[in-house]
Amino acid sequence: MFLCLKCSVPQGSCLGPWLYLTYAGTLFDVVPPSITVYGFADDHSANKRFKPTAFSVERTAIQELER
Repeated sequence: MFLCLKCSVPQGSCLGPWLYLTYAGTLFDVVPPSITVYGFADDHSANKRFKPTAFSVERTAIQELER
């Protein structure tokens, strides 16, 4: 799942940190509670624990993230 950006903010601008905080703050609100999001600095990962044989749980988690 990738998002193509059509514009950006110049590095070092005063608007950059505000836009990043807006993005990072809403990221945790839109991910379902069944999926854990870990974040450090500007790096984030979404994780879900399930048994290796539970492929339907994996598929459901991916579908939840794609919404």
